[in-house]
Amino acid sequence: YPPFQLLVICVFLAISYAAFNTSRRYEQDFLWVGMAKETAHQLGTPISSLMALHAQMESNHAETLVSNNTALATSQDGLWLNTFAKDLQRLENITERFSKIGSTPVMERLSMTETLEHSLDYLQSRTPSNITFTKEIAADLPPIPHNRALMEWVIENLVKNAVDAMPNGGLLHCHLHQIRQHLVLDVRDTGIGIPRSRHQLIFKPGISTRHRGWGLGLTLARRIVELNHHGSIRVWHSETNKGTTFRIRLPMEGLHKRKTWLGKFFDKQP
Repeated sequence: YPPFQLLVICVFLAISYAAFNTSRRYEQDFLWVGMAKETAHQLGTPISSLMALHAQMESNHAETLVSNNTALATSQDGLWLNTFAKDLQRLENITERFSKIGSTPVMERLSMTETLEHSLDYLQSRTPSNITFTKEIAADLPPIPHNRALMEWVIENLVKNAVDAMPNGGLLHCHLHQIRQHLVLDVRDTGIGIPRSRHQLIFKPGISTRHRGWGLGLTLARRIVELNHHGSIRVWHSETNKGTTFRIRLPMEGLHKRKTWLGKFFDKQP
């Protein structure tokens, strides 16, 4: 029965192809996890040394200011030390993020509004002045289960991509709101846009939206949103020389949403 034999062969080929893709994805994930944990391990010691150095510098400087009857917080060196401390804390947070890749992150029911505002406050002070930040946050949004350190990493990647897409300046707008059983974050810029043919490619390793970088940011962002938080992230809208909007959807209760054809259909709904 040739038709039956052909059907069996097609099924076998389909199963073999799926198994090959799964195996390759597993190998890639194993490599990602290994690189991330090794990076966290290598960064740990020098960061600890820098933090000890900062503590010693702060102590020595405080003694000098006390003898001169000057307040630490208002001195120029004191302000510099404060900035140094914030950047060291940032490095420590980055190391913590890398160490969490591949492991099951701790989810806490926290305010996503606070997570977004904390990220934007840090990034805005380190962004060129020709970039205007605006935000629109719906009132009375309930806290949702998420890992704040990892979600801040996702927001940081989207904001940095948006800034790089606007070399001559522009507007970066963040809109946090609720759609049915999901909390939705839209990050919109007025940059160069992303061609439709690259909307899915940009989430693959090595594909960068920037002139510099390794093309890992959006890959990690998708992993964090989809695997750790059971949400979705996609290019919601993009138009050449007019801008791009990325959309993140997070389930309000942290429930896993199965990616059936029906689930994908609802993901496309506004």
